[in-house]
Amino acid sequence: MNKQDLTLQLHQLLQQDLDTTAAFLSVLNEEYEVLQANDPDRLDATIAAKQAMINEMNQNNDERNILFKQANIEFNNDGIRRMISLCSPDSRLELTHLWQQLEIELQACQEQNAINGAVIAAGHQYTQQLLAIITGQQHNGNEVYGKNGQVNRIQNGNSGHTQA
Repeated sequence: MNKQDLTLQLHQLLQQDLDTTAAFLSVLNEEYEVLQANDPDRLDATIAAKQAMINEMNQNNDERNILFKQANIEFNNDGIRRMISLCSPDSRLELTHLWQQLEIELQACQEQNAINGAVIAAGHQYTQQLLAIITGQQHNGNEVYGKNGQVNRIQNGNSGHTQA
């Protein structure tokens, strides 16, 4: 593969990854809003959009891996630098910039996904606690802090705490 073809393919793949990742971040932000609003109807649509974006990101990853495999380069930070160094000299700065933008977008996606996961986990814990109170069953994790800061467990939904 000549430098011009390599440059063109790498640029297209990085731009495609950047566009997809930005769209994925938008879906993650929408998911957060939906989770905060506790809107199950919108959540189903958001989850479907999120899955479609994940599928597209996986497809982009497959295409990128083919290009790197053809060049006999492992896809990682060193590999991307090496791949960029094989491209046309006049395009290296732009390719490096695209890669850096992609890294920033991917980090933002990871952070937003972690936030969404925490919101989901907190909602699940809250639901489990409510269910335990309603059914009168003890639920692991039903802990509250007493007036002196000690950890107390709620037993059978009553306020007679025992110290942990």
